[in-house]
Amino acid sequence: MKTNFNYVTPNIMSGIDELDKEKIQRFNDLYAKFKKKEKTFYRYKEKIKIEKNELDDIKQELKLLDQDLGHIKNTYYFKCSLVSYKTRGIEYFNLSILRYKQPPKNCSLGRAAVIKEHLLKFYKTNKKLTSRIQKDWMNFVKVDSNFGDTFYRISDLILENPLNFKNITINRHVLFPLEPFESKVSIPLMMTNKMRMNLRMMGYTDEELKHMRPEEGWEIIKKDNLE
Repeated sequence: MKTNFNYVTPNIMSGIDELDKEKIQRFNDLYAKFKKKEKTFYRYKEKIKIEKNELDDIKQELKLLDQDLGHIKNTYYFKCSLVSYKTRGIEYFNLSILRYKQPPKNCSLGRAAVIKEHLLKFYKTNKKLTSRIQKDWMNFVKVDSNFGDTFYRISDLILENPLNFKNITINRHVLFPLEPFESKVSIPLMMTNKMRMNLRMMGYTDEELKHMRPEEGWEIIKKDNLE
């Protein structure tokens, strides 16, 4: 299909039957449309080729910049997830802060009922947020810790102490401080003898204490004192 039927002169056309005349006309019309589309296609094909080359250049530059800025990512990048675990049949929740190329940092939130009540108190002046918490507090924490105010509070904590962030204590009282005092509560970095004694009196075995983090023990003791 290299050409159309324009070589068919009026004299030739006059000797052709009507059905062939219609087919020739149809062919010529389609051929003209085809050539126009073909020209447009190759024009866009060349444009796409140029755009692809530009994308490849940008991608390469982004890769180099990402490598140069690796120390920023290593220090300040993080994302959060909500995880649960059970101790003696009771379910507790942690907010796990995942930083780039670093082990996760688990922040104690407590039991579902406790953290929900705490969140409702913290956001008591915001009806829209309390409604979201009442409906699904877990989803609220997941979203807010990655995109909302909680994200910025965690980011500020990293900014204040980027090198020692993994060692600072973070729990619901730090993330959602109800009173200035509560946000400054100091939790031991190691399990103290007094904590071990209190936990043993509550029924925890030495094996359980061996695998218990200081913030977990502190949280359990505090809840027991409040109840």
